[in-house]
Amino acid sequence: MAAGTPRTRVDGMPLIASDPQQSHTDAGSGPTAVTRVLAVTLVSPNGKHTMTPKPTWVDGRVDALLAELHDLGMSVSRAAATTLIGERVQWVSSEMGISPTAARRYLTDDTLADLARAIPD
Repeated sequence: MAAGTPRTRVDGMPLIASDPQQSHTDAGSGPTAVTRVLAVTLVSPNGKHTMTPKPTWVDGRVDALLAELHDLGMSVSRAAATTLIGERVQWVSSEMGISPTAARRYLTDDTLADLARAIPD
């Protein structure tokens, strides 16, 4: 396919650029692996180019938590998962006496899997 040729449509708008350097695969494999496109260039019906926003750290952690819950046959809303991640960051920050930014490093995939397993308790 030639460069610049629309490859797919997103919300009725042709996808113009899909740069492999702009894509990212989150850690994991198998049915729970999540592939996210960080940024794509879109052409709107009026011919203007727009960029989709880059997902935040929280988006990635929420995706990981939702995947773990799905594997356990459970689900929560994205908003509830986002709140839970935020509360966990604040708790780790408070307990360890570190900044919330520093506390983020402790919310690993394994930690989120443990958190998902603890939800029914």
